[in-house]
Amino acid sequence: MSIFTLPGWKNATLNKKSYHYIHIPATLPKKPTLLLFHGFPTGVLAFRKLVPRLVGEGYGVVLPELLGYGASSKPQDVSEYSRIGMADAMAELLMVENVQKVIALGHDWGSPIAVRFALKYPMLAERIILVGVPFRPPGEGPLDTSSLNNRFKPTLGYEPLAYMDWLASPEAPRVTSEHPEALVRLMFDKNLARVWCDRGALGKSLEQDVKPSTPAWISEADMRESIDFVKKQDMFALLNYYQFATRIFEEEEKVLPQRLTLPFLYIDCQNDPTINAAVDYMKPHCDDMTVKSFAAGHWVLEEDPDGAGKTIIEWLSDGK
Repeated sequence: MSIFTLPGWKNATLNKKSYHYIHIPATLPKKPTLLLFHGFPTGVLAFRKLVPRLVGEGYGVVLPELLGYGASSKPQDVSEYSRIGMADAMAELLMVENVQKVIALGHDWGSPIAVRFALKYPMLAERIILVGVPFRPPGEGPLDTSSLNNRFKPTLGYEPLAYMDWLASPEAPRVTSEHPEALVRLMFDKNLARVWCDRGALGKSLEQDVKPSTPAWISEADMRESIDFVKKQDMFALLNYYQFATRIFEEEEKVLPQRLTLPFLYIDCQNDPTINAAVDYMKPHCDDMTVKSFAAGHWVLEEDPDGAGKTIIEWLSDGK
């Protein structure tokens, strides 16, 4: 069953934008609700293995399609992709759905939005889970990809964020729109570093329509669902997330708390070449961090759904 065939999808105007979402209430007493923040490019499909597990255990789920995705608004102006603005919208959504508190869970670009939600609305966020993308104090400003690439290249032999510079470039919307299947297959490729972390390689591979074979951990049906979803997206809108993160700094981010004090679970994806030294970086900024490492890549929620799902549920059950 596709996540989109679940009953109850609806729309709401939140912070002056339309959001498409589903709210599945908790079915067991004392089971909390999780607010899920997805990323690029497959949107809510990144949670297609996790949502049934959470619901089956009695947890509630609020799952929105964030700006630019699916049936939600698709503003073309990069300034509209404010992480704080989307956090504000989710606070409104919880009021609409009469949800008092949630555990925020973010993956990929959903992680910095989940962080801003938790920091700005501590009365709504009990705990936070970040999958693969670490906590970064919002006051540090736009992501400096050049500095990070220069820092890690001597030891890694590659530039971990080379792909990000290209996805924020003027040609990226056209090229990704013309080669959506190649984009998805390259995203799921087990040899991620050879394309995503090699400057210029991602754009060249897409132009050449390189399509790696389906990895063993994803079914052909799920691969096809991901490709079909991405084919329907406005890539100009989706790539605004990269432009915003690397170029725009919101003044409000300076006044948000810069420490993460609530209980925090970090799912560490050890086979993701784009994330390095994350745990050591986060330690000085987090008061109550639990780290669980997986020999998996960026898509750990699909690559190891049983392991990741079990870890999340055990952490929730422990009250941590």
